[in-house]
Amino acid sequence: MAVISVVIASDTGHQGEAIKKIIDKAPDVFKVLDVILFEKILEVVGDYQPEIIVCTLREWEENIDVLSEIKNVCPQTLVVMITEKEDPEVVLHALKAGVDSCLGSITPGYILRSLEMICRSGIMIFPRMLKPRIQRIADLSEYASKRIPEELTGREREIYSLLLKRYSNKEISQQLFISESTVKVHVRNILQKIGTKSRVSLIDN
Repeated sequence: MAVISVVIASDTGHQGEAIKKIIDKAPDVFKVLDVILFEKILEVVGDYQPEIIVCTLREWEENIDVLSEIKNVCPQTLVVMITEKEDPEVVLHALKAGVDSCLGSITPGYILRSLEMICRSGIMIFPRMLKPRIQRIADLSEYASKRIPEELTGREREIYSLLLKRYSNKEISQQLFISESTVKVHVRNILQKIGTKSRVSLIDN
């Protein structure tokens, strides 16, 4: 079985070297091509085209755009995020940017097993903290059969579906990564287009 090529990117040399020591314990499975600072990743990763890029950062919010660029430079590469930050919003933003899997606080041995499963089996792995969010998204399926008015725009259709699930404006803004004021404008437009005076009557229709 072919050895999996890995590039490790971190915002500190210490973190990167720690991950490398873990991965180096399985030389028959992984080969670390390089350990680089995350700020340099776009300069060098295109030449490597590794099977996996393992990213570990303390401040994910500031680097979401770079994650998107990584997928443009290395479209066939799997991007795995390792984070101990218990913040589902950060993980959801990373997924939107193109991260393929996210490992939370797990032991070194499980990091190795998880990376191998992600690469060999195409399994997506995410921290337990995302389960409530994923469940809420899945629950929307029961409303899929409700007819969405054709006059609504694409964004309005997304918000309409969430309104049917009784999401608040704040929850909609978090789900769609837009401001609450923008949600209010869309909700007002939706109600005007379908001739409904309130979101309560919309749900009860």
